[in-house]
Amino acid sequence: MEKIIHYCWFGRNKLSQHALDVIETWKKYAPGYEIKCWNEDNFNVNDHPFTKAAYESGRMAFVSDYVRFWAVYNYGGIYMDLGSELIKDIRGLVASYKCISAIEKSTCTVNSGLFLSCKKHDSLAGEVLSKYDALEYVDSDDFRSKHTVNEMFTQLLMEKGFQKKDEKQSIGKWTILPSDCFNPLYGIGGFHIKKNTYSIHQYTASWREPKERYRDQLTHRLAFYVGHRTGEVLSRLITEFRFEDMDDAFKNLFSKLANHHR
Repeated sequence: MEKIIHYCWFGRNKLSQHALDVIETWKKYAPGYEIKCWNEDNFNVNDHPFTKAAYESGRMAFVSDYVRFWAVYNYGGIYMDLGSELIKDIRGLVASYKCISAIEKSTCTVNSGLFLSCKKHDSLAGEVLSKYDALEYVDSDDFRSKHTVNEMFTQLLMEKGFQKKDEKQSIGKWTILPSDCFNPLYGIGGFHIKKNTYSIHQYTASWREPKERYRDQLTHRLAFYVGHRTGEVLSRLITEFRFEDMDDAFKNLFSKLANHHR
């Protein structure tokens, strides 16, 4: 396995202190690994229709969704989001499995931002890229909610036998690890760290707009108690009334409902 940890940082913003602290945990618990940042200087977003449209719309998270799979496909190694804080040495884990990703507790989807590890030119990573290459990015709430990287990756794995259960699963060469390993949430702002926990994920999403970031963080927190779908609905309601005045909040909510039922 190539000893590289990839991460993405598009948009030309400065890395937050938290992101810098997370990178330090990678250095500590993955010694000897090259840490490689992908951004506008070394990845041409205009070379791929999906990343070009997402970048022009200012949706850097969706640029990252594509580039993470592009990076591990072309170079091999590991991808993690800048919210994934390592708390345990991962070298033995990576040596034990050919390809790895992890389950997100609140949704039971496969979250490549928690952990994504494979060799160069892995066929499944190539299939994910093909799905993106065949997809036209549309800058709408409805499109983004249906085409998150979790949904894209999980749907492909489900076609190959993955089940939305929070348990270790094997899909061909890939091992999908349960949430205890990389997403040990137990409630609002808390973690239930076990012997097999390698990292915790803060869901900081610092590249997103404050409103979107607040909504996504709230969804993850509420989902533990009420399920992802209900958590998503509640977080949208709370977010609109937190960030907008009363009239605009109702207009936004009715607009989203109308688009959802079309």
